Amino acid sequence: MGTTQPYLMLYAIQEHEGWDTHLECGAKKLGYRWQARGRVWQDSQRKPAKNKFEYADGFKTSLIRLAHKKHAIAITSHRYYFEASSKWPTEIPSWRLFPNGEMPSPLAPSKVISSIKAFHGALTRDDNFLAPEPIDLIVSKSNLTNGTKRIFGKDLREFPLNLSPGTNLSRVGPERNPDNFKLLLCCFSDDPRTLEIYSYHLKDAFRRMNVYLNLKIIHPKEIQYEINNGSSPVVLFGVNGKKGERLRAEEASFLDGLDAQRIPYRLFSLDNSALKWSAFDQAGILLESAGGSAYSVRLPAINSKHPLVFIGLDLGHPKHRKHSWLVATLVNEKGHLIGYWRGKQVRDETIREKSLVDALNWCYLTLRKNFAGNYLPLILRDGRMFQHEKLEVYEPFFNNGFSFVEVIKHPVPLMITGESCAQEGSFCKPKGSDYDFIVTSRSRNQSQINLPLKTRLVHDGLSLGKEVVSDLIVGLCYAPTLGLSPTRSPAPIYWSNGLAAIGETNHQFSGLHHVPHN
Repeated sequence: MGTTQPYLMLYAIQEHEGWDTHLECGAKKLGYRWQARGRVWQDSQRKPAKNKFEYADGFKTSLIRLAHKKHAIAITSHRYYFEASSKWPTEIPSWRLFPNGEMPSPLAPSKVISSIKAFHGALTRDDNFLAPEPIDLIVSKSNLTNGTKRIFGKDLREFPLNLSPGTNLSRVGPERNPDNFKLLLCCFSDDPRTLEIYSYHLKDAFRRMNVYLNLKIIHPKEIQYEINNGSSPVVLFGVNGKKGERLRAEEASFLDGLDAQRIPYRLFSLDNSALKWSAFDQAGILLESAGGSAYSVRLPAINSKHPLVFIGLDLGHPKHRKHSWLVATLVNEKGHLIGYWRGKQVRDETIREKSLVDALNWCYLTLRKNFAGNYLPLILRDGRMFQHEKLEVYEPFFNNGFSFVEVIKHPVPLMITGESCAQEGSFCKPKGSDYDFIVTSRSRNQSQINLPLKTRLVHDGLSLGKEVVSDLIVGLCYAPTLGLSPTRSPAPIYWSNGLAAIGETNHQFSGLHHVPHN
């Protein structure tokens, strides 16, 4: 296998039945502990962390379905945290264990890769259950980002994806300025200094983009006066606390009032020590919320006179609740969110037919209004279709003229080029597999591993072909979102996943009232 082309750390197995029992025996013989869901570590590698916790860098083994009766094993790196007196890892997420960011530094990607190779080598030394070499590929390439460009500035200048959107905004400005950009900055804190600091950084960010900003610091109780006077503001609301914490009652009530009137808003943390970077990162979505556009994407062209429209579907499951949220999002071919539908159903991993019909009917009516029926829908499903979900439900809304793709985020194997993580735009197609694997973007943190997506073209009524669909999925990961960095998931999935996660302790995607929704 050549070292210049990407490959997957994915290993064929003789039989997928009982795979975990077989690997458990092998790992224990090597001195590892094993826990359900393929979690592996060595107690001798436990090290002290802050907050009276310990950690160990181990592995996670996962069964990866490639086709009917064809599976393989992925081995990935995983860090486990332990309460000092416990022999089993805690289920508490690391961001809760270390709310102030003092968690131990992650392993370098090169160290991760070498440790996985060593563990795999030890497992296969005296046992042929796992193949000794990675699974064979029929396609391997690394150029899927070449077909998409970002568009900035009033003169619609195109830039390659490897150039920073922040730099492009500072050089040529946004694609479209809002007609009347009024931003109301407010919070319930008695100390106005944080608002003044954030106001300074926001004004500086938009000054660098040559955007006029009418910013006003007010008390939340004064918002209604601004609205009653005919103002159409965007509200930027500061809240106390950290990720995963509930809002205070008065904060939650204030947001309920904005939602009832469909006033666009964004949140920021009053405890954020990096307000300068937060201000610039929020610039894009603030422009969108006011009717402007920071940038668009030019996706790979298809041979059609009608525009592509992307529909993202996701099913979210709030903790300790008896319902699930189904979300359908609409994204145009320039990468912009243009609408969404959000509805409850009985808690279930399967999208219920009635919920799906309601979502598709809303999408159909919205798209008919926007495009007069002349559009090509590409549907992206977050996760795999379950047994009781049928493509026939979609046909009456799109007359079979649609394509449908499963986009699976986990479990997935690592994709490697030589001794490094594969670069963004890398693509692998295993031999005999129904699925493709794509590294769509690079993590903002250079020490983090870039995990691929696993995709399957289930239905191709638009006759796009797998190659074009893969190019489009990569391009959509560089579309406008809440921040300026590319995302691992394509924009329709990014938005649907975030909107499905809204709850009492998660308001990251709340306030998106600048686009039509139910």
